[in-house]
Amino acid sequence: MKLEVLLLRHGQTQGNLEKRYIGKTDEPLLLDDTESMRKISALQKRLEQEVIAGSQKLFVSPMLRCRQTAELLFPGQEQVVIDKLREMDFGRFEAKNYMELSAEPAYQAWIDSDGRLPFPEGEDRECFIKRTMEGFRQMTEQAWRENCGQIAAVVHGGSIMAILSCLMQDDYFAYQVPNLAGYAFQYEGAGKIQAVRRIEP
Repeated sequence: MKLEVLLLRHGQTQGNLEKRYIGKTDEPLLLDDTESMRKISALQKRLEQEVIAGSQKLFVSPMLRCRQTAELLFPGQEQVVIDKLREMDFGRFEAKNYMELSAEPAYQAWIDSDGRLPFPEGEDRECFIKRTMEGFRQMTEQAWRENCGQIAAVVHGGSIMAILSCLMQDDYFAYQVPNLAGYAFQYEGAGKIQAVRRIEP
């Protein structure tokens, strides 16, 4: 059975605004930001056009920024928390930005590796993709067990890059999205994916 899947990145946080590596830091959304609220409203309208505003199953990362975004986009809908869909563990780089890290040799080495080296005291990309795909399979298997034809997941930018690059056998950074953007696609299992489209406010 084909499953309609929607993957969305959470709304903006203070750390996003300051271009920090925010993984395990449990930041709230910037709910007093007029531009963010305008984008949330615009995204709700876009989801209605995609006929996925009332997805049968709503999955979220356990992080507050994802749960808050899900409540704003799908008010009152039950949220199923998938722990494996947490953002990457950035280790020593957590909550820092490029300017703060630019003099650190370990950061320059990570940049030079195209992000393939493990984050110091954190995850490497391969392990992160493996963990995230376990979370994706957890979602899809539950949907099929419960005869759901449509699911939505409010997750992280890294989660979306991990899932799409794995399913599409493509470059990890090809699926980078801003806050409140993501992808919709049809999934048939066994890595079969089609009708991939970008979703933005």
